[in-house]
Amino acid sequence: MIIIDSNKVKFRGKSRFATTEWSVINKRERYTLLNIIITKGIRHQIRIHLTSINCPIVGDKLYNSKKYNVNYHQLYAYGLTFTDLMGKELQIFIDVPFKDNLQSIKQI
Repeated sequence: MIIIDSNKVKFRGKSRFATTEWSVINKRERYTLLNIIITKGIRHQIRIHLTSINCPIVGDKLYNSKKYNVNYHQLYAYGLTFTDLMGKELQIFIDVPFKDNLQSIKQI
């Protein structure tokens, strides 16, 4: 997956437009907890968009070459909003397990 910001870039397959909105929830030293909203879920969208602005996800072994003391990438869905088959909008939210532990993440 790649970011295409020019008509001159050659690639295989069909390009798809995707928008990622983000805002800062908490910032500590070198790490930032973000609230991210996507308008269309394209495969690897959040991971690619953040990497393209030099803000890769901690622990992402595919898009972040740095090694950390975590066993999995720190991309976590805490909420979901969707419209059901009857046209009713539903929202589901859960706690983010690592939001208070940003200090314990270290690059190794």
